[in-house]
Amino acid sequence: MRDFDFHPDEDTIRCFNIPDSGVLVDEDKRWVRQTWDPTDTHGTDVVLWHHAFADEWFKLNATFNLAGELIHTGDEGFAVNCDVATPMVRRVAT
Repeated sequence: MRDFDFHPDEDTIRCFNIPDSGVLVDEDKRWVRQTWDPTDTHGTDVVLWHHAFADEWFKLNATFNLAGELIHTGDEGFAVNCDVATPMVRRVAT
C-alpha cells in the first residue's frame, strides 16, 4: 500500500510505503494504518494513526506513545491533525 502527501512548502510529494501489517482497516470507503517511529526526534517512540476516506476531502492523523496515550510530538508536531486532501483513490498495482 502506498500513501501520497503533498505539502505546498516542499519540493516533492511524500510517499509512504505501508506494509500490510500496518493496515488496520482496509475498506472501500476508509483506510486506517498505523506506523511506529522508533527514531522520533522528540525523545519517545511514536505510533501514528492515519485515516483516509473515499468520500471526504481530508485525512486525519493522531500520535500516540507505546502505552496508547495520545501525545503531542513537540513544537513542530501535533497530537491530532487534519490535512486537506483529495478523496482516497484505490488502484491495483500492475
